[in-house]
Amino acid sequence: MFQNMFTKAWIVSILFFNIVLSSESIGKTQENFSSVIEVGPGIGYFMPRTDYLNSHEFSIGGLWTLSPTYGIRFSILSTQLNYESEDSSRHFLQFGPGVQFSFKSREKVKGYTLIDVGFINIEKDALFIFGIGMKYRMNEKYSLNFELRDYHKGIGIPFVTFPRSQAGVRGEGGSKYLDFQVQLHYRIK
Repeated sequence: MFQNMFTKAWIVSILFFNIVLSSESIGKTQENFSSVIEVGPGIGYFMPRTDYLNSHEFSIGGLWTLSPTYGIRFSILSTQLNYESEDSSRHFLQFGPGVQFSFKSREKVKGYTLIDVGFINIEKDALFIFGIGMKYRMNEKYSLNFELRDYHKGIGIPFVTFPRSQAGVRGEGGSKYLDFQVQLHYRIK
């Protein structure tokens, strides 16, 4: 319980500091900014926290940057999940739109956080996907993206009780899947 609460607090604080720190540089970089669309394939390692074994995955991702600090993203992921106890498998297909918030960038490397909503064929409800990533710009057209994403079945709301000051999380939450991806993006525009 405390690990999930710590993870959520960490993600919220990263997002908060990212937005605050990136808002300082908006005025400076907005004049030279032009909207960019990137798309590309990827491979990865999918780690379910349920009755399935870890597996390799294939993905397609895209990003439409609307400002120097954020953009609209999409991802499609496909993998074959094998049961731990049985000799059968299920196909896992995830489609998710989301938002990406970028940190201040260096010459070739840029860090970012992401929030997606995952629509998955083996889940009845959509999952919330929180993640972090790093983009390495190889040249003018190509970049390599490294992402670590965590799939949650709900968003728990942290609270503190009074007068005992006990911390807890109300609501459904908890990580169901973890996923590491490497994608090669091509800059279209």
